[in-house]
Amino acid sequence: MSLATTEIIMGRIKVATRESPISVFKAHGEIERLDCVFGSTAATQHRIKYGSGNYVGSFTREDCKKEVLRTLKAAL
Repeated sequence: MSLATTEIIMGRIKVATRESPISVFKAHGEIERLDCVFGSTAATQHRIKYGSGNYVGSFTREDCKKEVLRTLKAAL
């Protein structure tokens, strides 16, 4: 788990490729941070598929930055 602010997450997404997206999850008990991890790992894929519903999304540098930021802020 890597707890981070939306600013840090956006910086990671800025360089993320389709092959290695950044996946974001809500973090229990956190108010201003989300859990962001590499999206292409087996552990992350398992978490997305079988998780507890806290998955926000997976993002790359090709995604619309305004939409991504809106999505992240809505998840807080």
